[in-house]
Amino acid sequence: MAASSQTMLAFVLFLLNFQCCWPLRLSVENHEEDVIVSTPKGTFTAGFTSVGENAYCFGIWFSSSSSDSKTVVWMANRDQPVNGRRSTLSLLKTGDLVLTNAAQFNVWSTATLSPNPLELRLFDNGNLVLRDQTNTTSVFWQSFDFPTDTLLPGQILTRFTKLVSSRSESNYSSGFYKLFFDNDNVFCLLYEGPQVSSVYWPDPWLVSNNVGSGNGRSTYNSSRVAVLDEYGHFGASDHFSFKTIDYGLLLQRRLTLDHDGNVRVYSRQNAQQSWSGNSNRNLVSFMEFVDPIASVVMSQRLVESVPVLKGIVGSIVRIGFKKKLKKLIMSFIVIGLNFLK
Repeated sequence: MAASSQTMLAFVLFLLNFQCCWPLRLSVENHEEDVIVSTPKGTFTAGFTSVGENAYCFGIWFSSSSSDSKTVVWMANRDQPVNGRRSTLSLLKTGDLVLTNAAQFNVWSTATLSPNPLELRLFDNGNLVLRDQTNTTSVFWQSFDFPTDTLLPGQILTRFTKLVSSRSESNYSSGFYKLFFDNDNVFCLLYEGPQVSSVYWPDPWLVSNNVGSGNGRSTYNSSRVAVLDEYGHFGASDHFSFKTIDYGLLLQRRLTLDHDGNVRVYSRQNAQQSWSGNSNRNLVSFMEFVDPIASVVMSQRLVESVPVLKGIVGSIVRIGFKKKLKKLIMSFIVIGLNFLK
């Protein structure tokens, strides 16, 4: 009986390994079985995930025993879901990884080309890598270079990449908030809505203090890199950094630009835990705005609204920027007086 079980396990592992190598074909109609599981621990899963009625995206999520608690960290076609029938992900002989819809039109591809056989591997850090099957150091494409709304530990955000929020909690398409490095090498948050577009962090109303002594940032860098490590420390090349309240613990973590414009770092011990249990503090936030859109309007039109001011001041206190509170209040007073003149 034991020998039979070992034989079955070896056969399953062989199938998983074969599934990741050329030729590869995953079908949306068999999305529960046609998946790629990360190695060696199985922390992440890649495959087709439902985003609506008869609508699917190819993505990566934290593996979980419950199908209701799927946490997606990357999507290939978030703005162009495919039909629940006849859509496939295929690794072609040319070396291109292609997602086709029911009409067999290309919806997304890696645009790669190789005369040698390639393989698609998902690692336990959440990175999906397309590489040479024999020379595994030769990487043709990886998902870490094309983030959506989430940054995983060890995944570097660069001058060429950005996080874009989802449209809503249930709509995974691109939303209105972006986290990126601007042309002055400053790590910032942008609201880009239908009518208003403005940077709302760092403090856009403190125009003369946007760098240096104003908020501790520095434009004297050209690297433009930001990364979250597995212990909960985040650092950017413009000198912005923070540590989560559970810093030092080796946990599952993710930094997500949520649909409301807040950037949060979530952590949990394992897949059996929820990301949102406040009782054991596995929801960790380093930045929180009461109303990002109100901040945008204030920065552009200097709208004087006491409730909004109270909300912003209260938010700053909650995220630990008490030292800036007095300076912020004085800045609002000075800007208001100059505006009245």
